[in-house]
Amino acid sequence: MIYADIIDELIKNGKEIEAVYFASESGLTERFPPIDLLKSYHRNYKKNVSTALKKGNNNRATTVCITTFLF
Repeated sequence: MIYADIIDELIKNGKEIEAVYFASESGLTERFPPIDLLKSYHRNYKKNVSTALKKGNNNRATTVCITTFLF
């Protein structure tokens, strides 16, 4: 049960990639499906990038790179 608590904490803190690793290593992939965790990671990443782009804290090369690979 300790692994489930660790995975829950990782997910809560936006560390879905690490959660996938722990779920796989602990055999808890039925409770924490890797595809769902990765989709959540991608969704949160896109949201964070969009926020950063709106704030204008970037240069042209960064903007082109990010938007080419994410959207």
